[in-house]
Amino acid sequence: MANFQGQTSPTSMLLNNNELNQEISRLKGEINRLSEENRQLKTTINDTALSDTQSTDDLNNPKAMKMKINFLEKTIEQLEKERSELNMRCTMAEEQLKNFQEMFNSTTQGYQKKILELNKRLEASNLRLNQEYLSGMDN
Repeated sequence: MANFQGQTSPTSMLLNNNELNQEISRLKGEINRLSEENRQLKTTINDTALSDTQSTDDLNNPKAMKMKINFLEKTIEQLEKERSELNMRCTMAEEQLKNFQEMFNSTTQGYQKKILELNKRLEASNLRLNQEYLSGMDN
């Protein structure tokens, strides 16, 4: 919805603001979930590595160990990349929310000034009408 000065209405800005807050909350929850999953995977990797180093099969098969290490390194890299992307999306959503809030405040101030100006004009008009009415009664 456009209004004076081509800005978005406060109502639609509030909706956008609420939507951004919900998106930020959702992204933060997803980051927390992925961080916890990453931590659990690292623990699993460490536990697996400890049990594997004690296993005579793996000690005698360096090729199998190398394959496991490569798989685990790729998994960690993928999870870190996903966490980084989610963190970036969250940061962008927070910046967008900040911009919407600034625009909302600016628009609200503009409306308040316009309302004040219209109230002054209305008072001046009422005063002029009262004076005309009173001067008409004098005649």
